[in-house]
This record gives sequence, C-alpha cells and structure tokens, in this order.
Amino acid sequence: DFSERFIAPFTAHPKVDPVTGYLYAFGYRVSGQPKLEYYVINPSGKIVTRTPIDAPYHAMVHDFVITRNYAILPVFPAVASLSAIKRGRIAEWKPEKGSAIFVLEKGGDKSTIRRFELPACYVYHYANAYEEGKTLVFDGVRYDQVPLMGDDNACRAELFSGKNPGVLTRFRLDLTTGKCSETPLVGDRPMEFPVIDHRQTGESYDRVFAATIAGNGIDKGVFDGHVAVSFSKGKIKTETTELPAGHYGGEPVFVPTGKPGTAKGYILNLIYNSNDDRSYLAIYDAEKPDKRPLCEIGLGSRIPYGFHGLWINRKK
Repeated sequence: DFSERFIAPFTAHPKVDPVTGYLYAFGYRVSGQPKLEYYVINPSGKIVTRTPIDAPYHAMVHDFVITRNYAILPVFPAVASLSAIKRGRIAEWKPEKGSAIFVLEKGGDKSTIRRFELPACYVYHYANAYEEGKTLVFDGVRYDQVPLMGDDNACRAELFSGKNPGVLTRFRLDLTTGKCSETPLVGDRPMEFPVIDHRQTGESYDRVFAATIAGNGIDKGVFDGHVAVSFSKGKIKTETTELPAGHYGGEPVFVPTGKPGTAKGYILNLIYNSNDDRSYLAIYDAEKPDKRPLCEIGLGSRIPYGFHGLWINRKK
C-alpha cells in the first residue's frame, strides 16, 4: 500500500527509471475525480507525489511512457463509464471527442503540465520514449480506433478479417511549437506487446521485440510469431519468427545478457499448441530471433492464452 492507505486505480504498466530506481505510474477512473492521476514512488516504496490531471473525459488509459525528464500520458477517446461496463464493454469509441496528450515534468509538478492535440486513434502499449533536443519521441502500436470494444460483429471483423491492425508508430511532440506528428515505422505487418531492454527505459534505443501475425494466424485473430525490429543508423530492419502451424505465442520477454543497447540475450515466448491443447516456453537467441528456438520447455498443461509477464533477474 506504498506506506499509506492507498486506495486508488493503478496502471498495469508502471515504469522504473533504470538510473534512480524511482517508479512512475498513473490511475484512471470511470467516474468521479480525478479522471486521471499521476504517481511518483521512491525506491523505498513510498508515494512522494500524486498529481491530478484534468483529462477532457473519463478514458481507458492503459499505458504511458517516461523519458529522462518527462512523463507522457496520452488520452485517446476510448470513453469509459459505468453504463458501458453494465453493457459488457470496458469503453466505447467516441472519436468526436478527439485525443489529448499530457506532458509534465517527471517529478509530478502540476504547474508543468502541457496538453497536445492529436487526431483520434488508440494505443494500448508503448515500446519506449526518449528526448531528442526539444522533441519528445515515443513509439507505440497505433490503431485507427480502439480495438475489441465494438459489438460482436465488429470484434470478429477485427480478429478474423484483419481490419484495424496495430501498426508500430513513432509519435513526436515538439515542445517548442506544441505540435504532434506520427509516422508508421513498420506498416507491413500487425503487431502488439512491444518490449525493449528495460535498462534503456526513457533513453534512445534501437531495438524492440513484439508479437506479430506472421502467416497462419491471420484468420484466427491470434499471434503466430514474434518480430524483432531494429532502427540501427536510421534503417529499419525486421526479423520475423513464424511458429509451427497451430502454435500461437504472445508477448515476448527479453532477457539481456550483454550491455544495454545490444541484442545479446534471449527471447522467451510462452506458446500455446492448439494441436494437443498444451503450452510450452520457447527460448530463442535474441541475436538470431528468426531461427529455431534454442530450447523448448513443456509445461504439461494449457496456460490461458494471453498470459504474459516480465523477466526479473533475481540472484539466489
């Protein structure tokens, strides 16, 4: 409870500053105030700052990003409400409300909050963010509209017809002009769950791993592979691993064994084998992610598809 009686919403995607050890997070509400709240937590686990943000509406805000000096909280028009929940949906897509991106100094000073405008779109998960002079750069998987929040027919169309695919996209916020731009990084394949070497959180980086639809998963709405994307020297390179027929993976986990910024390490992918209704953990060489796995560890039973987590390097 962060050394106090903390009862408030809390994101599934807090960020750890790899230099200071501080934890940054937020929470959103479907009713009441504040609609959005930003938290700063010290390495001892105590909340040192709670900053309310005056969002334009109650929105489903799943993820956010930090840089060396700033926190970036995008608010997209997936409008959350108790009435929507009662009808079986977490949120409803209302693009007429527009998008707003809130930026503030990472320490949580409310007087530093700035608001940027962006056309309606949606991002569930971000890869990373960093500063480039007076520009804030952040990468995420962008959708034209929030996926899987429509009626049953709309959800089926997204899952099984490839409509509204997630595209790895780079957003740029110009702190001088107040303008925001976006550029697709990899537009030829849908992807989700982008992950990086977390030791580079908030800093310039050049490699991301993500779940993807590589081939035989397109008509099943599931991920049948993962992809490594590198931005070395301004050139974008992708290496895709396609899983065997009937095998479906999810969010990859990067386990570094080298210095930050290198690909030396392993990729873990928890894979469901629909042919025999069992799951296994596949381990790949992160420097050669498109090759066969180095090792497969059978789990003996099915792990609920979509289960995902994070690698913690915990010494004995």
